[in-house]
Amino acid sequence: LDIDRAVSRLRPGLSDLMRDLPELIEGLEIERYDRALQRFAREGVPPRVARRVACLGAIHSGVDVVEVALARKTPVAHAARVYFGLGAAIGLDWIHGEIERLAVDGHWQAVARGTLREEAYLLHRRLCDKVVARSGKCESGAAIRSWLTQGGGAAENLGRAVQEMKAIGTADFPTLSVALQAVRRLAER
Repeated sequence: LDIDRAVSRLRPGLSDLMRDLPELIEGLEIERYDRALQRFAREGVPPRVARRVACLGAIHSGVDVVEVALARKTPVAHAARVYFGLGAAIGLDWIHGEIERLAVDGHWQAVARGTLREEAYLLHRRLCDKVVARSGKCESGAAIRSWLTQGGGAAENLGRAVQEMKAIGTADFPTLSVALQAVRRLAER
């Protein structure tokens, strides 16, 4: 891995993304961002620092977003809107959050949670890439809706599964494994 080359290739896109991130996130990511800003304000953190730190949760996806933008020769903002919009539309933002909340008791559960996390980000990036590849000059929301409509049964099944899982209240390792299997089926179409 040529770290210097990777950093110089990704830095401009990541800088743009970090600067604009609050305007690009959707769904649960907005709620997480707003809660963090409120907490930091109560604690007296300067607004500029609070904004930057509140973005750190969503920036986990930054390299994936920039890689999609570079591969598809599209603006980072478009790739980010698709990434976060798609996450909100199909419940991937909820899945990511539930994976992070999993209680870990020992080494192997930590490995299992890490595997689920890695799989969720990989699938999210793959789905984003598919939508961006088909979107052309289309606005991100319209591109997502069109792609999900074409997804038919796989998109509907994922939506139903996520809604049922949300209704349970908390997710465990098996539940999230099933959720990711539904995401995988959608990504494979």
